[in-house]
Amino acid sequence: DCKQLVQQCGVVPEMQARGLMADLVLALEHMHGCGVYHRDLKPENLLLTREGRLKLDDFGLSQVVPPPSSSPQQASGVPEDDTAHDPSIVGTPFYMAPEVLQGRARGIEAASEWWSCGVILYEFLTGFPPFQGRKVADIYRAILQRACIVPIQKCNVSREAADLVQRWLVLQPRERLVGALAVKAHPFFRT
Repeated sequence: DCKQLVQQCGVVPEMQARGLMADLVLALEHMHGCGVYHRDLKPENLLLTREGRLKLDDFGLSQVVPPPSSSPQQASGVPEDDTAHDPSIVGTPFYMAPEVLQGRARGIEAASEWWSCGVILYEFLTGFPPFQGRKVADIYRAILQRACIVPIQKCNVSREAADLVQRWLVLQPRERLVGALAVKAHPFFRT
């Protein structure tokens, strides 16, 4: 899995991280299009094929909602398929989005998964997750304050990689870079 890759390499070379993240973006594009939200994205759940391609694993916490083609728009303008029917707090502490911790992920589940992508990319490129703490409560506090152990722009990564991480790790989910089309258009994937 990708956790072992990070442990073995220390950091994942940016070119390899780009390919892995591209595979993850494609997987999320397909899943979200089918109304499936993983809800526990983390390196341990990202398996590697012999060819070095990424495959998602462990759908035990996933949630299925009606696909977009069968869902009308709600008054809020958010497609009904993006509305959670189970607002429980699930996931692994290091990778959970602020809105999940606050029990406010209902209606914005996809945005929460893009946050997790930001944490994963940060970890690939630095060798450690951005939010740390001795206790789970300390990790949650760091996430809610967006207090990265080391700001990504101070790490040895390209401007494009730092920008993508910063655009994914935005506290307000509606201001976060979300949606596979927008993500695939980011300069990180064009270099």
